[in-house]
Amino acid sequence: MVRRTIVFRCLLVACFVLPSVHILWRRHTHLLSDLDQIPWDGLASPSRPLAASFLVGANRSSNIQRVSLVSASQPYPDVTAVVLNWSRLPNVVRIVSLLCGTWLEDVIAEIVVWNNNPREISYQTFAKTGCPSEKLRIYNSPHNAYFQARYVTCEQATTRFCFLQDDDYLIMPEIIRTLHARILETPDHTIHLLPPHEVLSTQLRTAVTSDGVHTSSAWLGHGTILPRTGAADFLALLHHLNASEDEMKMADNYFTILNNRFPEVWFDQGIELGGGQPFTVGVEGNGRNKIHIINACRYLDTLLSAFRASDISHTSRLPFIEVDAVTPAGRQIFQAPCLGDSCLLQMNIPLLPSHLKAGSHSVDDIFIQELRNIQSLGQDAVDHYLRFPPSQAVDGRPDTAFRSPFRTLMDNELKCGD
Repeated sequence: MVRRTIVFRCLLVACFVLPSVHILWRRHTHLLSDLDQIPWDGLASPSRPLAASFLVGANRSSNIQRVSLVSASQPYPDVTAVVLNWSRLPNVVRIVSLLCGTWLEDVIAEIVVWNNNPREISYQTFAKTGCPSEKLRIYNSPHNAYFQARYVTCEQATTRFCFLQDDDYLIMPEIIRTLHARILETPDHTIHLLPPHEVLSTQLRTAVTSDGVHTSSAWLGHGTILPRTGAADFLALLHHLNASEDEMKMADNYFTILNNRFPEVWFDQGIELGGGQPFTVGVEGNGRNKIHIINACRYLDTLLSAFRASDISHTSRLPFIEVDAVTPAGRQIFQAPCLGDSCLLQMNIPLLPSHLKAGSHSVDDIFIQELRNIQSLGQDAVDHYLRFPPSQAVDGRPDTAFRSPFRTLMDNELKCGD
């Protein structure tokens, strides 16, 4: 009886929303066809929210939980947006146009464009965006600081939070609002938006050892919100480690590993912009990332070994690293922000078989573990994961859907899609 009630409520909300989400998707499709028109005067977030998010947990007294809808405004904006420019300046102009729009004026306080390209840019480059000069700050770096620039900029920000993104991705304003609403509830956490294949990698690389390792890797360029203090503590830890110049530049490869906390990742609704020359491409780029991720794992192992061998009162003063990490109990919660308005889908439907357990003999086995898990999954399971992610349940498109990889659901699971 309980299960029937869950499905009925879910279908009721879905039927109510379907006509409107189809209209919203058509609206976004029209918007994206006009990317070259700047500013985007027609882009605005609808005032009526889409369907509520659902979470079915161990508490059987309440099988449906509505997430709080994002408030229309707050007293003052408290986020600094940081965008790196290298070879896709037209994309950066589009991104700035969106970040500086009225739909985010109560979230984004300042936008910083860090220019790693030797060709200098100025405010005039962004004049057509309509972004006021007091809100847009441009820094022409004397040298290519690579990914380190994100954290330096965030550390120097005057706001409580930072939003980071690369120049080849467009994140819709309603999703940024959802990220912001969530981090206000968990202000010490970092939240990463990732496409399905990157979420899968983060899951399959999860390392848990008897020595206190509870970590995985997750990228930041697809859209990440974090507290300013997180960036400052991360840089302080790298300085404590006497990280080399190359290690500092490749800081993204070290961030989540050294935090020693399972990163919170959301299936994204991002829009690829492409163009220019990507930094990480092909065998060379992937090999470089792999070297630095393994190096980050070894740093983590060294730090935890020092913690176990020394006075806890001394080692606990190390910034950023979580030395008392605990493996979360119960089912993993998967999350995806809505496209069309600010809401968040949360579900505990397993996306991977139960025999895939997080574990590793040593933290630098992280890539061996990923390969072993992929082989255990099989190509069909990987393809299903990538084709029917949870984000497709809340993307406003009638031609897409989330599909559980398993034929039946348990009594404490909920399957819901648009």
